[in-house]
Formats: sequence, structure tokens, C-alpha cells
Amino acid sequence: MANSLYAQGYTSADIFLDNNPTHKNKMKTDFLNKLDIPITIRFHHFPRYSPLCNPTEYLIHLIRQKYLHHHDYKLNLQELEKILSDNLLGKAFISKEQLVNILEHIHNLVLST
Repeated sequence: MANSLYAQGYTSADIFLDNNPTHKNKMKTDFLNKLDIPITIRFHHFPRYSPLCNPTEYLIHLIRQKYLHHHDYKLNLQELEKILSDNLLGKAFISKEQLVNILEHIHNLVLST
């Protein structure tokens, strides 16, 4: 990942980590020790139980808002799968700008904690 960023001209990167025990100092140290390029890496940790910092939560909200808001809440799994596959397969779900906005919002949330 860092090599790809460096190849694109980036000199620094921010990595956001949840509170998973595997994201402790040893993993970060191992990652930094394997870097053989001059790029600055900054690690940020999400607060404990932070659904507002999880991009998936925003996507689930959008799916519910766009495709499921008018359906019966008692849908079975097959019905739900059909609705979602009819609406999502082979189509762009969100634009690049929407994704950037979500990630910038999360970035600001994490940095403000």
C-alpha cells in the first residue's frame, strides 16, 4: 500500500485503525520497519465502539434509505436479496464525491476526539 502511494507522489499517509488488539504497537512497528521508501505514516485510532467512524454504517444507511424504506420490515432473506441485487448489481451505488465526503467526515470525527 505505501509503495503504491509513494509511486503516485504521496509523501505521507494517515492510517485509521479500530481498537482491534492486532492493531497494537507491534503491528505498527512491524509495518513501519518493512517500509523501504521515504513516506511518513501517521496512525490514528477510532474511539471504542464508534459506528459513526465506520464507512459501512453510512453505506447501510444509504441502502436502507434508497431501496428499503418503502418495503415491509418483515421481508425474508430471499426477498431482501432480490431487492438489493435488482438495484445494486452492476450499478454504481455512490459517486466518488459521496465516498470522499463520507471519508472526510469520518476523518474529521476521528481527529476531533
